[in-house]
Amino acid sequence: MASKRSQAFLYLGAATLIWGFASPIVKFTLESIDPLPFLAYRFVISGTIGMAMFATKFVKFPKSGRDIAILTIYSLLSTTIALWLLFYGLNQSGVLDLGVIALLGPLFIVTGGAIFFHDHVTKRERVGITIALLGTVFVIASPLLGNGGISGAKFTGNIYLFLYLICDAGGALLAKKLLRDHISPLTISSFAFIIAAITIIPLAIKFVGPETILSSIANLTLESHVAVFYMAIFSGTLAYAFMARGLRSIEVGEAALFAYMQPLISAPLAVLWLGETITPLFLIGATIAAAGIFIAEHKIKKNVKHSHQLREF
Repeated sequence: MASKRSQAFLYLGAATLIWGFASPIVKFTLESIDPLPFLAYRFVISGTIGMAMFATKFVKFPKSGRDIAILTIYSLLSTTIALWLLFYGLNQSGVLDLGVIALLGPLFIVTGGAIFFHDHVTKRERVGITIALLGTVFVIASPLLGNGGISGAKFTGNIYLFLYLICDAGGALLAKKLLRDHISPLTISSFAFIIAAITIIPLAIKFVGPETILSSIANLTLESHVAVFYMAIFSGTLAYAFMARGLRSIEVGEAALFAYMQPLISAPLAVLWLGETITPLFLIGATIAAAGIFIAEHKIKKNVKHSHQLREF
């Protein structure tokens, strides 16, 4: 019989695998439907699941007004705002760019932890974060530096992805506070899915129109419908359940390292499935970012607390 630690690695590995497929699936589906209708469709499903989780008492609704307020701010930041930026960014940029930009996530969280929670950041970490940031900026700017021809749209998409990462890191810091207050990961994610549905669906209706939303959904291929359900059920509820189960038997700092494995899944899919190309400029930026992460990493695992387990993809 596998040890509890081995079981934890299996659960965390399953969540990582699911999230590794997420960005290529989103990019593929955005070829058939615009971001806001996609998000509205996805969160009709996710929000319904979230309400069912609370209605059946599978997860407990927080009683403290303070916890509800923090949960609401977290949900708005990490779903309504962050996912709008993510989907519009992916719509104009690519999965490979997101893979590099997202590597800054744990480093941003360490920086935020130092600012808001007074976590200690070593000199080695500061050097690594700076180098990784320079590499990521190089990747973001590469469309303006002759990366297969100047592409203002892709540059704008990369800016959206970078802003998404900042919102995601801010949400992770709020999640860190909620977890310290003994709010479970599934309670946090279920609440966030409901808030996402409440906010994103009206936005889609206002800016796109109900007729356009319904026609966009009706005209989707079977593959695209499956992709939306994958994002709502597998990348949403199921992956968070796996992550929550895995966290019972392993340190959260160790679990955060699984986030670095996601580009190992998404990058090959981006090249082989979506036809994205790895250009020399992209490779230079990615190498610089990876070097910065390598320099900072051996301390990151001690400082990242309750962070990437709660990405709202």
